[in-house]
Amino acid sequence: MHLYSSLRAYTALVLEDRADIERSIPVKLPNGSTVMRYTTVASQIRCRLSRVASRRDDIDNMPPRIEINCEACLFCDPEHEILSGDRIVVFRNGKPDASRIYIAGEPFSYQSHLEIPLERSTDA
Repeated sequence: MHLYSSLRAYTALVLEDRADIERSIPVKLPNGSTVMRYTTVASQIRCRLSRVASRRDDIDNMPPRIEINCEACLFCDPEHEILSGDRIVVFRNGKPDASRIYIAGEPFSYQSHLEIPLERSTDA
């Protein structure tokens, strides 16, 4: 276990960005109707945004592949609950940037960190 606690301590050193996690939840309006609205469920979590290079190898005679559309990856502490479909607002250098609003893909949890593939939000 000592190795994983050392890895988590090192991972925390490289988490230089911050993010707000927003989740679409049902909200009841005064007129009785219910609508889905994004609500912040975690604020200013330490994270790191990493760009993913877009690369596709078109090779003849290869079997079809499963492709995952991913523009970036977010790395954070595994204690945070981030669900597929959550909206992630990333703060770089302490400032929110409208061009860095993403939708979370299916998270993958390691003992040392959480890795979330991201797609750029079209409603940013």
